[in-house]
Amino acid sequence: MHTKQLAAQLQRIRRRISDCTLPQNEEMKKTNLLVLLLLCLSALLAACTPGSEKPDDTGSETPEVKLSVVSGGTTGYKIIFGANAADAESKAVLRLQRAFRDKLGVDIELSIDSIIPAAGYVESDKEIVVGSTNRTLDEAEAGTPFRTSDYKIGISGEKIYIIGGSPEATSAAVDAFISDILKPDAEGSFCFSSSSAVVYRAEYRITSFTADGAELADYTVLLNNRLPELILSKIDSLTAKIGALYGIAPGKAYETDGKAFLIGTTDIYPEYASLMGDVSSLFTVSDGKVLLMAESNYHLMKAIDQIMNDLEATEGAYTLSTGKNNCVVEESSTLSSMSFNLYGTTDIEQRRGAVGTIIMKYLPDVLGIQEGKTEWLSYLNRHLGGLYASVGTGNNENGYTETYNNIYYNIAKFNLIEGGTFWLSDTPDVPGTKFSSSKRVRTATYAILELKKDGRRILYVNTHLDNLSETPRLEQLEVLLSFIDKYELPTVITGDFNSNMTSNVYRKMTAGKTFATHRVFLDSREVAAEAYKYGTYNGLKPGGTGILDYCFVSDGDFNVSLYRVNTELVNEVYPSDHNSVYIEYTLLK
Repeated sequence: MHTKQLAAQLQRIRRRISDCTLPQNEEMKKTNLLVLLLLCLSALLAACTPGSEKPDDTGSETPEVKLSVVSGGTTGYKIIFGANAADAESKAVLRLQRAFRDKLGVDIELSIDSIIPAAGYVESDKEIVVGSTNRTLDEAEAGTPFRTSDYKIGISGEKIYIIGGSPEATSAAVDAFISDILKPDAEGSFCFSSSSAVVYRAEYRITSFTADGAELADYTVLLNNRLPELILSKIDSLTAKIGALYGIAPGKAYETDGKAFLIGTTDIYPEYASLMGDVSSLFTVSDGKVLLMAESNYHLMKAIDQIMNDLEATEGAYTLSTGKNNCVVEESSTLSSMSFNLYGTTDIEQRRGAVGTIIMKYLPDVLGIQEGKTEWLSYLNRHLGGLYASVGTGNNENGYTETYNNIYYNIAKFNLIEGGTFWLSDTPDVPGTKFSSSKRVRTATYAILELKKDGRRILYVNTHLDNLSETPRLEQLEVLLSFIDKYELPTVITGDFNSNMTSNVYRKMTAGKTFATHRVFLDSREVAAEAYKYGTYNGLKPGGTGILDYCFVSDGDFNVSLYRVNTELVNEVYPSDHNSVYIEYTLLK
């Protein structure tokens, strides 16, 4: 009932009350007054009770669109989608076009969201707008902002709109439109009214994400060109996680006029260093800004991981507030190392993203690579810059491109005391030399690393032995062990030894003094408290067909808590023909 009708009804009730001659009996008076009051209440309820239609405030009829089939099977409508539509939306509009053909027998033209009058591209009233476009949709833009999985189906003027909070949500909306709404009437046409409109709101683990009361959706992550690529990738993971759990992923930009969400280190934002106190990272609010600060890129990576874990465990509201730190990362005495044969120059373009993903997933404190070509070094230096520094020299082999067995170490944890490369030959200090029995020039890289936390030192050595036969490998191993014997330091050796666990190379490596005067080394695969044992060579095929890669530790110096051969694919891509080997360990003294 509209306002004028309600007023007229109430006026009639007033007249009935005025004209009514009440009996003298007080009980009768009360009864009649009660009846009249109930009549008033009934009128009010009738005015407020919705009917089957949804009239607007002016009393006009329900907005309705009718697509009538005319000669030639056309309707005058076009399906409009974004010029840069994601794959999910592009496929959805094709399904929608096919559904109109199958259900109504009409062909509706597809058109991208371009408005170029001179070329005939103009905005029309008769459009079915799908996904994110620049079309005028007043009703669609009103109300609460979309979250990731939400969608709306409705009418704006003569336009039908089908839009979602993400391309995937738009695709789901199109499917809902096809299955539940797109049906011909008795005349074979299609009618759609506002009474059939759909607003779908998904359920999210995090219902509210606020900073001093303001929703995080109002903030923009402020990037900085001094952030290394690895951190930028990690920030992408964080915003994607927020989007999945909260339904709205905060935008990212290098500048903003709105509310800023700053992510960085105190050398980039020294004005916030005083807030750190004795913590290595901080997630809080200050001066209206959301701050995720850390004392180094390493600590920033760890903080982002911790925040993502905290968000996964949150149900309901997640709040940030001034003076409260939402991220406390416990420092650990555990160290980690990884050995990773990168498979030379084969398919680097296809595989390097997968290699970067594996390294970023495990973030080893020390990484030893084999078959590192200049292309790999360029990628790793860019991808790991600001988090790792490296040691190593190419093999300097005539007639071949340089191959590196570099060591990358976490600059937040270690100082480099000494490091370099030596050649596995009779003349280890002469670049490009090899044993006559060796197929290729082989090298080893070493680094003496000092823990910033307590000053303790370790010797780290990374190598790649010959692939021709065991004879040169045994000669090369003798040079390697003789070099290590010069240092009385806890030692970790990683590399591709091209030898299985029954070989003489492996026996000499682990038997120590039964072969010579060399120190005894333990295979972390065999002594780790927790071990995930697979073959380390995969040949770009499922599983592992042999064990060639190792992480050895000097006997009596370490407690190895974890050994893992990483067999995972990244987006169906093998990172390398070797599985990387990862260990975690602590120094015993």
